[in-house]
Amino acid sequence: MSRFELVRLRFDEVTASEGFCAWLAEQRLSIAVSKGNSLWLIGARADRVLSLSEQHFGLCMGLAAAGPDTLFLATRYQIWRLENGLPPGEVTDEGHDHLYLPQMGWTTGMLLVRDLRVNSEGEVWFVSGLFSCLCRPSTTLNFEPLWMPPFVSALAPEERCHLSGLELVDGRPAFVTSAGLSDQPGGWRQRRRGGGVVVSVPAGEVVADGLSMPCSPLLHGKALWLCCGGTGELVAVDLESGVVTPLVALPGFARGLAIRGRQAVVAVSRPPQGENFAGLPLDERLKGAEASARCGIYIVDLASGRVEHSLTFAAGSPEIHALALLEGVGSAESVPFTGEEVQELVTVPALN
Repeated sequence: MSRFELVRLRFDEVTASEGFCAWLAEQRLSIAVSKGNSLWLIGARADRVLSLSEQHFGLCMGLAAAGPDTLFLATRYQIWRLENGLPPGEVTDEGHDHLYLPQMGWTTGMLLVRDLRVNSEGEVWFVSGLFSCLCRPSTTLNFEPLWMPPFVSALAPEERCHLSGLELVDGRPAFVTSAGLSDQPGGWRQRRRGGGVVVSVPAGEVVADGLSMPCSPLLHGKALWLCCGGTGELVAVDLESGVVTPLVALPGFARGLAIRGRQAVVAVSRPPQGENFAGLPLDERLKGAEASARCGIYIVDLASGRVEHSLTFAAGSPEIHALALLEGVGSAESVPFTGEEVQELVTVPALN
């Protein structure tokens, strides 16, 4: 018998640009990312070493932060509220200054909660892609539908328009994004290349069109910023004229956006194979450049469109659904809602 040996192949799952960790430390923030079945928390330890935490929650989609201590996470059929269980100034044995514990959950059913927002009063609003509507959690129903686009005629589990994003203004729904003006079951698929729209919720009117799978709308300054997943671009929408101005083209399906000062934090994905993502303008651009799509996070200067820092994932799920910034959080970890830790870690009132 010939001699042989067993070796383990190792791959760097996360690669960050030289300044990425320093940027997190200088900004004093962490980034929460819903990626595949996991919640990722990305920060900088006190010694400016990159901190990475991954916990499995099932399919992770919409994500929102309500201050540094509260996270809302939409999973396959539930929405969870996670709270920081560490008193100020305390750290875990691993050096994390925040530890997010599941405290409350709503069972929604598999609604395709692609986007989720929380206002200053703690009210949760979310997008149901399956029912093509905006919703609130309910104490007696799986969800409370409160608004449908005017071009959708019935509340039905048919994913008619691929409702994908929500932005609040003064605590109320103001803008949504949709892949198309469709009222037919799955009809949005025929409009993926350039049928996407931004709709004003109060007016029920289209304020921008001609987009490819828009998502993650965010009002900043005088413009509504959003990701165009189908082109892999971060764009700005002039709300008075409806003019759409691309800022930067990124190497992946753009989805997930936050803005801090003069910089945007944008997530991109390697879209899976299948009819929903095939034949998009992004594919053509990457093929023309002989490039491959990536999964990662890009820090972009809003004035110039220049990518200043980046972090890429080489393994695991290729899809990021959402991201949120955790202000004032250096290094964080979360606890999933199954296992020993969620049973044994309990927050209680201070005893003295």
